[in-house]
Amino acid sequence: MRVLIVEDSPADARLVREYLSENGSQPEIRIATRLADALEIANEAALDAILLDMSLPDAHGVEAVRRMQAAAPRVPIVVLSGLEDEAIAAEAVAAGAQDYLMKSHVDEAGLRRALRYAIERQQLLDRLAASEARLQDENVLLRRLTDAAGRVFATLDVRAVVGLLAAEARRLWGGTVKTYAGERRQPDAFLNDALAARRPVLAEDRMRVALPIPGTSGRNEWLLDIYSAGAPFGENDVFALDLLRQYVGIAIQNVALFGELQSQRASVIQLNQLKDDLIALLAHDFKGPLTTIIGFTELLEENALEGEDAQGALKSIRQSAVRLANLANDTLAMSRVEQGELNLEVDPVNVAQIVQDAVEALAPQRALDFEVAAKDPVVRGDPPRLRQVFENIVGNAIKYSPEGTPVKVRVSETDRTVRISVQDQGMGIPSDEMRFLFERFTRASNAKRSTIKGTGLGLYLAKTLVERHGGNIQVQSTLGEGSMFTIVLPRVRDGMGGVLRVLVVTSDENLASYVLHELRSHGLASRRDKTLTAALERLEAEEADLMIIDCDTITSDLAQLFKRARREKPGIALIGIGSGDAAHPSDWDATLPNPFLGSDLQRAIHEAGRRHIPGGGVEA
Repeated sequence: MRVLIVEDSPADARLVREYLSENGSQPEIRIATRLADALEIANEAALDAILLDMSLPDAHGVEAVRRMQAAAPRVPIVVLSGLEDEAIAAEAVAAGAQDYLMKSHVDEAGLRRALRYAIERQQLLDRLAASEARLQDENVLLRRLTDAAGRVFATLDVRAVVGLLAAEARRLWGGTVKTYAGERRQPDAFLNDALAARRPVLAEDRMRVALPIPGTSGRNEWLLDIYSAGAPFGENDVFALDLLRQYVGIAIQNVALFGELQSQRASVIQLNQLKDDLIALLAHDFKGPLTTIIGFTELLEENALEGEDAQGALKSIRQSAVRLANLANDTLAMSRVEQGELNLEVDPVNVAQIVQDAVEALAPQRALDFEVAAKDPVVRGDPPRLRQVFENIVGNAIKYSPEGTPVKVRVSETDRTVRISVQDQGMGIPSDEMRFLFERFTRASNAKRSTIKGTGLGLYLAKTLVERHGGNIQVQSTLGEGSMFTIVLPRVRDGMGGVLRVLVVTSDENLASYVLHELRSHGLASRRDKTLTAALERLEAEEADLMIIDCDTITSDLAQLFKRARREKPGIALIGIGSGDAAHPSDWDATLPNPFLGSDLQRAIHEAGRRHIPGGGVEA
């Protein structure tokens, strides 16, 4: 114990020293006979307690307490006075003294106890003051975090959110902040380890924090590398950074959700415009054929036409009826496409045979040069929809080329694709209009100027259907010389190719409805089972490329069934939704958090296909 005795009476000072030195204790005691000397010692030496007489040569009464307390505010002061006055005692305590003792009543035990209590009270006051200061700092930090969160939530771009977080971290803590993309290898082991963490990671020297930031999929997609400007990072700093991380995670989800809502809003606006365009189209294009049918029917009923005139009328009626049927089919197909309800029944089919059927159906209109240069033109697809595509493309070639000019239809193959080319010697397509060719209700300007009827739906539907089969359409055209359309479809090889077939396994009706809608709206053939056992039984009779399993509802024996699926169906990619413990995350081909966005689902399907499904993709 280090004690300063401020006493101008040598006898009293000696007595106090004896009291403190008894029972074998050896305190470090210094004595000052004047307040000025005491103030100098307090400024230079570390002290645990001060015993202060209020009657000194250069100070008297409570003034001595105030000056001593001002010089050593963190050291407890015990007044040792000869004055027995309660008012003075109260005033001394109010001025900063921990206790007030009278010399005539104090003994060894009382003095030692008073000093010990004074020291303990001062230590408690110091802790309370430190706690209050820490609370004030935390309140300031929380207010800053709230302000930062407001700015983060007001940002509607993911990269801007991450950039704003880096700026806020720099503003709040100073130092340097570097941002790294999570998919790349990081510059050092500390950051690589932090990329897998779910909270801020503090370096051993506490001068550096790595802050992983999750994307919409729940995986960490960015890293902030934060270096302190001076003082080491404390627990409060790490806690605040963790709060910021959570704010940013929510903000990024909000940005993604806002993007989807904006996309859906745009789709609704587009559908409304589509409805208006469709009504206008139907009012115009249905009117002509109907007028022809009704007019010639009335003449035939009245026997006003005979012989060749009657035959010509019947031919016009038939052509008008076919035109109406084609319009109805195109309109119905477009409606299903726009609503995500165009489901394809996919099986291995011989494309050459479907093309031949389409050519034979159109042969009465024009002599067609048909050639098959393929040994195994098998794709996985929906025959009626593929025939609709081929009839549309070949029909356009006939319609937009002069009578008597040849139309060549050729089926060929490569190692990975089947190619159907249709070449005419017609009017061709202006080069600056090629990029709009496959949009709905779009026709080339020279086609509009001609007397040839058209709706602008055929090529839009053909392109959509081909893409739903995993293929694409290529066009080469020279104005005034003709065009060649080439349909490219992926061949079936080792059971792969064409439309991706997905089996969804969940007992959650809402989740099932959402996932099936998302899959079908992107052209994927999809089925659903409520249990994994039922799904595995279905796979004994049906083929599938991908299973999406809801681990949060399919909990019964999930681990065992997962192993069974891997063992019995090794060719199927597996995507897990939620937090099921069927397997380690690395055992899945892709995983999804729950809830998730439509973009997350498409990204997971792409990742699963890239990792597990061979032979995907179509040659350009």
